[in-house]
Amino acid sequence: MGDVEDFTNFMNAVIDKNVFSDISGYIDYAKQSKEAEVIIGGNYDDSKGIYNEPRELVYKDPYIVNQNFIHCLDKLFAKGAYVGIATHVEKLIFESLRLIENIT
Repeated sequence: MGDVEDFTNFMNAVIDKNVFSDISGYIDYAKQSKEAEVIIGGNYDDSKGIYNEPRELVYKDPYIVNQNFIHCLDKLFAKGAYVGIATHVEKLIFESLRLIENIT
C-alpha cells in the first residue's frame, strides 16, 4: 500500500467518491445476495473521508464466480484500470482477451 500515483503499489487508498460508491454498492449487493457471503469485514464509511474495511467474500457456485470475474473485469476496464489477471480457467482467459480487444 502506498501513494496512489505510484503504480507499482498493488493496493492504494480509494480517493474517488464515485469509486467508493461503486465499491460500497458491490459490498451491499454481496451482503444481500443468496449466492455470496461476506465472511470478514465489509463495512465502509464516508463520514470523515473514504474508508472501505478490507473484506473477504465467498461465492459458492463456480458459474457465478466466473460470471462475476468477467463482470468485474468489464467494470474495471471501463474505468480505465490496469488489471493483472491470474487464472488457469481457459474460458476466463478467452473472455478476458475478448474484453481487452473490445476496448482497444
